[in-house]
Amino acid sequence: MAAMPPLKAKSGFPVSNKLLQKRWNDKAFQLHQQKVAAMKADLDNKSPKPYQHIRLRLKKLLAEEERQAQVDHDNRKLLGRMTQIMKTHGSLDNWNNYTPRSMNYYVREKEAERIAMNNELIKSRLLGVQPNYNLNKWEEDFLKHEYYLANMAAVTKDYDLDSLEPTPRDPPRRRRPRSVGTETDRSTEAASTTDGEVEATKLPKIKLERSKGGGTWPPRRFHTKLPKVNRVDKNKVDLSQHDVDRDSRMLFKATKGLSQNEVSIVIKTLVRRTYRQRQETKAKFWELYDKELSEDLKSQLSDDFAPVIDALLMEREKFDAMTVHSALKGSPSAEATLIEILCTRNNRALEQIKKAYRDEHLNNLEDDVRSETAGQLQDLLLGLLAGDREESNEVDEDLYRQDAQELHQAGKDRWSTDSDSKLMSLITTKSYSHIRETFTEYEKMVQTDMLDILKDELSGEFLAAMMALVKVVFYCPKFFAERIYHAMRPRGDSATLIRCLMTRAEADMPLIRKAYKKTYGATIMDDLDSYVSAPYKPILVDLVRGPEGQDGQKKSQKRINGMVIHRAPPQLRPLRHQPFPPPKPVDIKNNPLAQPSQRPLAAAQREKSFDKTNDRGDGGRNGSDKENRDRGKGKAQASGSVVPAKRFHVERDCEDFRNAISRWGTDEEPLIKLLSSRSHDQRQQVKKQYKTKYNKDLLQDLKAEMGSSYDDLLVMLLTPRSDFDAWTMHKATQANDANSQAVFAGMLCTRSNKQIRSMRETYKKLFSRNLLDDLKACSTDRLADLLLALTKGDREERGKVDQSRAKEDAHELYEEDKLGANDRSRIVDILANRSVPQLKATLQAYKKVSGRELLETIEAEMPDDQKVGFAAIVRCLTDPAKFFAGRLKEAIDGSEGMDEDTLMRIVVTRSEVDLLEIKRLFKDQQGQALSQSVEDNCTGDHKKLLLALIKGNKGS
Repeated sequence: MAAMPPLKAKSGFPVSNKLLQKRWNDKAFQLHQQKVAAMKADLDNKSPKPYQHIRLRLKKLLAEEERQAQVDHDNRKLLGRMTQIMKTHGSLDNWNNYTPRSMNYYVREKEAERIAMNNELIKSRLLGVQPNYNLNKWEEDFLKHEYYLANMAAVTKDYDLDSLEPTPRDPPRRRRPRSVGTETDRSTEAASTTDGEVEATKLPKIKLERSKGGGTWPPRRFHTKLPKVNRVDKNKVDLSQHDVDRDSRMLFKATKGLSQNEVSIVIKTLVRRTYRQRQETKAKFWELYDKELSEDLKSQLSDDFAPVIDALLMEREKFDAMTVHSALKGSPSAEATLIEILCTRNNRALEQIKKAYRDEHLNNLEDDVRSETAGQLQDLLLGLLAGDREESNEVDEDLYRQDAQELHQAGKDRWSTDSDSKLMSLITTKSYSHIRETFTEYEKMVQTDMLDILKDELSGEFLAAMMALVKVVFYCPKFFAERIYHAMRPRGDSATLIRCLMTRAEADMPLIRKAYKKTYGATIMDDLDSYVSAPYKPILVDLVRGPEGQDGQKKSQKRINGMVIHRAPPQLRPLRHQPFPPPKPVDIKNNPLAQPSQRPLAAAQREKSFDKTNDRGDGGRNGSDKENRDRGKGKAQASGSVVPAKRFHVERDCEDFRNAISRWGTDEEPLIKLLSSRSHDQRQQVKKQYKTKYNKDLLQDLKAEMGSSYDDLLVMLLTPRSDFDAWTMHKATQANDANSQAVFAGMLCTRSNKQIRSMRETYKKLFSRNLLDDLKACSTDRLADLLLALTKGDREERGKVDQSRAKEDAHELYEEDKLGANDRSRIVDILANRSVPQLKATLQAYKKVSGRELLETIEAEMPDDQKVGFAAIVRCLTDPAKFFAGRLKEAIDGSEGMDEDTLMRIVVTRSEVDLLEIKRLFKDQQGQALSQSVEDNCTGDHKKLLLALIKGNKGS
């Protein structure tokens, strides 16, 4: 056994061999490590063995699988129910798209309305509260105080004058007693003044009352009789008297929003003033505030008031120049507007208009007339602008008989507008009284009314101008009554209405009111209330009412400086042999055009002609959007199933809608009756008033009350026409199918130029796209050109049929047939720009030339992608009722089922135009009434409202 290596001594002595010692140490260390590695613990501290059933948790996995299976099952059931509801609309209304309602909703709403009303009353009381310090009483006390001081000064002065120097016999400080006579003499002496001396005071004389005892000293107390202090109550201001300073201050407050009702201030300070007084107020406003009154009023009021403010404050010659410029640029009824201006102004006014036109537009009025007009109309307007008319009212009987004879002998050249013609000499140089007598004498010669003569022998724009001139000459108030009547209709011109009422308010408004009621069976006030909904309606009403209605006095009275002056009774019409016109009424200016005719028989004959031409200005394409209340004198629309309600009242209709909607449960009958018995414009008025009165949207309330099946039909009934047309065109352009071509034809061929332009603007506003671009993308070649031309809205809408022009167009169409489909350019121009009567005459002439209809040519020679569009447009232009009857047949008997969208759109849009004629043609084509077909094929609750529209409200 080997010996153990010696250990190192604790004392640290060195070893004998360091290498051996190192080996021995390493070996010992290895042995130690082996022992440490081989050591085992007495306790087992390892992790326990994992078991599979603990790691998997099978029960939890099973529970999750069962829960997911239940969720999948419920989702499948819900999806199946939703699919069934979407296909069948369900048996219950589960859409939940209505406003949440509670049992006490209407009670809380009424309570909120009551609180709001009380708040308004509190606000009005706070605004109307008067200060505790009465400034008027202070001023009155101050005046009395000054008066008392003046009395005291006067008494002191009288005392000094009445005192006498003491005599030596009298004791000191003793005064001689004054007798009554001495007092009177000396009072008179004190009151008198010397030459060149100014009286010291303006106080009234004071009577001194002494006792009957007389001459005792000291004198007894006297009593001063205080006269009443006259004072003007500043709280009561008479606004009927023109005060330019006060009117300017009131208008300044209105322009700054400091008054409660700006419109009322405008009426009191501008509308109830004459033209000259308004100009004075305008100048004073500039002088006080260095601001333009018209611009400040426009900025404070809405944009709708701009034309009214211009008519009130613009200089008359500038306003007339602006009107003439608009008429020359193509405003509605331009010929009548030009005649209205040029034939109701005297020579001096015409010169001022020409000067104002030159200053405003940097061009002569005569040059613009030459550039914008042509032919006989141009010659007529230039002759009237010359301003060479006689302005005397005297009439030479021999001279007008001679002029009538020369006009009759001229034959076919009588209507020539050459400078040396008799007609131009008569119209442009003679007085209106002379022209009236000449035309009356001419009527006797030919035994025909003058208007009928013009219709038979003239045409086009010259006819319109001459008819307007004859109406102005014969009876000017009735001409303006006709202009006002057409301007108030839905397709009328608001600028014409404002201009006529503003310019004639100071001339002959009473005669216009009388002529209006006699012609149309209604007053201007009633029609303003029914047809005008603009915010400036109170101003127009005040203009029509006149000074008689403002003061609440009878028409036979006139107030001057606070006194009521009774006017003389109206004088009878003069006899036939009297050469001079009857005396004019008191309140009408010297205007020969406002005088009644001296020929009662001729006037009665012209009355019939006026009635025949009352609806001439309303003639739109196919009669669309034409409203006319049948009051016994007007011509009623005969082909629409829905006509404007005669007893329509917007406030009452709002309350009826509100009551029907608020009722517990759903009662659709009153709602259906209200919707189907009102015209489109009346429904729009009710919708606007409903929003104003209840701060709610009528369309949304009706949707929530009547159910989802009514949604599309309610949108068509209550959406503004331009918005609905834009939506329809957008939907058709997006679909771009075979049905889209028919939709384009129905929309573009039955709307007026104004409606097409409005639809185009609305389309761009709603969708931020150009309608022309979308139509161009939906079609190709000539069809695209035709749709773009129709969308521009440049179709002729007036004038008689020109047969020579129709034959010329027919020959051009026939020549194009030989060139092929790709070279057809004239057909686009003719279909897009000719008026409907002119187009019908052209198609008749084409049939004579070619031996077949234009539709047959289109079917035979047009390409397939253009044939449908051209055929639909031609059918709709020539016979719209037949076209829509065919569209209804296709919608009901379609291969893919009933097209309810097309059915509802045609019924709604044509219900006020020609639905009765469409129903008749549908029955001829189908063999069954339209209502019966809708009853059999239409499903859904909205069928009741659709049938009510088809039945209409005529005769009810």
